[in-house]
Amino acid sequence: MGAKIIDRGRGPEIEGTRITVYDVMDYLQEGWRYDQIAGLFRLPPDDIQAAIQYIESHYAEVMADYQQILILQRDFIPTTEAARPVVFDARDKPHNCAVGDKTTLPRPTRDRIPVWATLPSTANTPAAPSNHSRFF
Repeated sequence: MGAKIIDRGRGPEIEGTRITVYDVMDYLQEGWRYDQIAGLFRLPPDDIQAAIQYIESHYAEVMADYQQILILQRDFIPTTEAARPVVFDARDKPHNCAVGDKTTLPRPTRDRIPVWATLPSTANTPAAPSNHSRFF
C-alpha cells in the first residue's frame, strides 16, 4: 500500500495524518534522514518517502510556500489584546499577559493558589497491599 499526498486545504499532507510536507521539510532542512523523520512522526518510512518525492516533483511550488510560512512564523508578533494569552486565576478572572515578558503567569497569592497545591499529599499514605505474598 503506497502512501498518498493529499490537499485538504492546509497544504499537501500525508494521507491519514495531519502532517504536511512542510513539516517534513523542516527536518529535511536540518539534515535528518527519512527514517529518522518517520520515527519522529511514528509513520512508516514509505509515508515520509512519498512526502519527499512530492517535494522533489513540486520543488518550486513547495519551496515558495515554505518560504512564506517561515516569513509568517518569523514576523508573527501579537499586536492586539485578543492575541495575548489569557491566564485564569482561582477566581476565574482572566489576566491578559504580554508574550515574552516575565509576567506571563501571575504570581501566586492566596487568591491564586494552583489546583495541584490544594490536593492532599500522598507522602504519608500507606502503600496498597501487594498480592505477591500469595506466591511465596
